[in-house]
Amino acid sequence: MPKGFSDHERERIHAQLLVKGQMLFGTFGLKKTSVENITNAVGISKGAFYIFYQSKEELFLNILEQFEADFQQSILREVTQQNVHPKQRFRQMLQKALELRKTNLFFSHFGQEEYEALVRKLPEEKIQQMLQNDEIFADKLIAAWKNEGIMINSEPKLFANILRALFVINFHETDFDQDVFPEMLEWFLDLTLDRLMS
Repeated sequence: MPKGFSDHERERIHAQLLVKGQMLFGTFGLKKTSVENITNAVGISKGAFYIFYQSKEELFLNILEQFEADFQQSILREVTQQNVHPKQRFRQMLQKALELRKTNLFFSHFGQEEYEALVRKLPEEKIQQMLQNDEIFADKLIAAWKNEGIMINSEPKLFANILRALFVINFHETDFDQDVFPEMLEWFLDLTLDRLMS
């Protein structure tokens, strides 16, 4: 760590990397955003960037993890909405998650191609941690539903992969006939809900 950076400066720079990185990734996408774009926006050297992250992909992943953690907490809070039928609550949760790709700037360029580019550049242990985090969230979600007296017919690992499959379909929206894609997605949601909450 350069001697010129105090603890306060390191915290400030790291916070700026997250803010500016999110803005640039949302505007230009992961592939078209360079480390130089990020360092220019933050006002640091490229050498200083690599003190915090080994690659722009690791910065992207850090932003994604923070976003997911916040979103997952909001989902867990919504589980306890007593005035909505459990299956409808689950549907709303899934629809909200799937809509993020279209409504949140950070995900505006994040399709299958960007995901594959991210996976190629990240160390294997980072990929495994991503998958494990999904299972941890699935376990928490199943437990939260159980506390509400609602049983989910799935183990956490299977549940996490079912949710991931829905997102993969969503990523591939342009591969399907646009006239029927929304209805097709509704079918998949209905089938998933009927099996998980039968």
